Amino acid sequence: MLATIPVVGFPANGLTYVAGESGVATTFVAVKRSGALADASRNFKSAVSEMRIIVKNFSAKPNDTLVQNYEKVRQVALRSLDFFATMIESSHAEIIMRLDKDVTGLHATFVKLVEEQKPSVTTTHPVYNAISVLRAMQSSASSMRT
Repeated sequence: MLATIPVVGFPANGLTYVAGESGVATTFVAVKRSGALADASRNFKSAVSEMRIIVKNFSAKPNDTLVQNYEKVRQVALRSLDFFATMIESSHAEIIMRLDKDVTGLHATFVKLVEEQKPSVTTTHPVYNAISVLRAMQSSASSMRT
């Protein structure tokens, strides 16, 4: 009888250890996922803030560099949204769609602003070049997202 205690206890101890290891591994995956979502959230928030600042600065003093910076920051925001879409549960997809719609609306406003600044006389003006760059980046981004 005493000899059976270690025989029964050893597998029970092993099962407890394996269950504990599985729980720890699951926790590490959840923490890593949470960290990645937090990073993407910070990147998205920062990108949208930068987009708004660039739009404000462009309306005050239009230039080609602001358009290029805007598009780079917009791509960060779109990548963050794509990452959210892959990481969250489908029940939260509506939120991502709303955020995407907000980014698209901000982008449409910026495109209109850039087009309003377009000079009607010369194609060498920096804002005219900015429009060309913006349209090229927009069409390449559209083809990547579809």
